[in-house]
Amino acid sequence: MLECRADMSLPLAWRPLLGGALGAQAAALVKEVARALTPERAFPRAALSYPASANLNRGRAGIALLYAYLAELGWNDGVGQLSYEEAAFACVEYAMDIASDHPMTESLYAGFVGIAWVAEYLVSADSAGAEGTEEGEDGNADIDQAILGLVSRSPWRRKYELMDGLVGLGVYALERLPGTGARALLLAILDRLEEVACTEGGETSWLTRAELLPGPLRERAPHGLYNLGMAHGVPAVVALLANYLFCGIAEARVRPLLERTIAWLLRQRIPLGVGRAFPCIALPDRGTASARAADRERARPMATEPARLAWCYGEPAIAVALWLAGVAADNAAWRDIARSLALDSLARSPEQAGVTDTMFCHGSAGLAHIYNRLYHLTGEVALRDAAVSWFEWTLSARSTEPDAAFAGFFASGLADDGAPTKLSSPGFLEGAAGTALALAAACGHREPRWDRVLLLSPAAQARAPR
Repeated sequence: MLECRADMSLPLAWRPLLGGALGAQAAALVKEVARALTPERAFPRAALSYPASANLNRGRAGIALLYAYLAELGWNDGVGQLSYEEAAFACVEYAMDIASDHPMTESLYAGFVGIAWVAEYLVSADSAGAEGTEEGEDGNADIDQAILGLVSRSPWRRKYELMDGLVGLGVYALERLPGTGARALLLAILDRLEEVACTEGGETSWLTRAELLPGPLRERAPHGLYNLGMAHGVPAVVALLANYLFCGIAEARVRPLLERTIAWLLRQRIPLGVGRAFPCIALPDRGTASARAADRERARPMATEPARLAWCYGEPAIAVALWLAGVAADNAAWRDIARSLALDSLARSPEQAGVTDTMFCHGSAGLAHIYNRLYHLTGEVALRDAAVSWFEWTLSARSTEPDAAFAGFFASGLADDGAPTKLSSPGFLEGAAGTALALAAACGHREPRWDRVLLLSPAAQARAPR
């Protein structure tokens, strides 16, 4: 069933998903997490000056997003003597100090670029008020120049992905629009993406070369692989290119590239009970020009089962990417496929979904938020109900041990002896900050613009669909 509006490609106005006792419980736990994320409680003393304590994925930059969003919601509790807004800026200032004193990569999630993205987000957010930079001052201008110098080099030998590569740099550049340097950055990033693309038979994809893979995976994929997840793969390119169209960047180049990429992506689906699903990866066909050598026998899938349901892999996040592309390119067929992918994924049980913890990246909170976002994008009531169900799972699964940190939200991991265990972490993707952000978005009236960094919503400068 659909919630109707005049133009079905336009999103619903953001509204709270959780109400009553469930919403009150979620809001109380969000505030409990916020209080627990002070430096003294969130990080061991030995880790306070370590770069990972600053980055977007695990560190203070990601925590800043939580505080900033709570300020946007108008929640007034604060952290100690600081308001949520002040706490957000304090986190970013800390992260920037660490970045200035320690070498960090250009990664969006593990490096200085993610810190710069959050700084840009805070300055542009309604909640920033008088706390932003002084008029005429641009704290990220030097970052722009550093990235432009990097992406202007050819050939590109680094990763293309969202987490640690070109797509992540594109997400930063989108946040910098309409700044004068942002368009140049986006064009240079597009140059590099086109340079490393594999185009054949009217389809385009991106190969992750073997030397860029971790050791165990490199042994299984000695000729590289095609990644089919949002975090490390081709779906993030789809979402990034959709944002180029939203923002009017190089449309004549981007539109055919997007069409070829989606054609390739959709061909990777595998049959699954109800509908079709995506595996995590595909190996190159050794008989194609893009694979460079023989031995067709190596061209078999690494897995015959679909990926888990998550942000990092699986249909829900891919559905968001395809929906955004369908809106940006005014392609109803892509939107229909996105809707079908999302709805078909609801047939999987929690066990089949592969969810084992409450985190954002590949846990219940992230899946709940994506279904919440898909509901607001599509108006499909079944997706709203799925989001509520996964939020209920998140609240019921948290640890109730007396010494449980961060309101009992946890990541699945292994103990020193190799036994499964629950790990407490303060961070964004695999920590309590990300879980709290998802819950806060389910309780609040303000659209969670922070999920632009996950490529789950259009860029700030996106134009209205034509």
